[in-house]
Amino acid sequence: MNRKSLSIALGLVLGCMSVPLTAAAQDTYRDRDNYTYERDHRGDYRGDWRGGMSDAAIQNRVQRALNRELGDDADRIYVRVANNDVFLSGRVDSDRDRWRARRVANNVRGVDDVNTDRLRVRRY
Repeated sequence: MNRKSLSIALGLVLGCMSVPLTAAAQDTYRDRDNYTYERDHRGDYRGDWRGGMSDAAIQNRVQRALNRELGDDADRIYVRVANNDVFLSGRVDSDRDRWRARRVANNVRGVDDVNTDRLRVRRY
């Protein structure tokens, strides 16, 4: 066996060994929040928002997002999460604040549905 055919054979062997490792590493991706992304048939990553997110983690994220968006008004909003569904209760100053709270909670990653039936508008 000459040097050229030896290097080709070695390259094929090493190349075949590295293909499953490379493909497996690129087919799934997990970010720092433990979300799992899988590569679809076009090569794009699609996320699985339920991957590893507990209800307590979602509740914490929703509360922080409400505090960031609504400021002191978010102190009167109580957040409960069950099976990735968010339930907001308490009092807000206006219909606009109620709508904003629903929009903010709905934009948090991991939330499937937001229920604001128990979020009341304060009447003066």
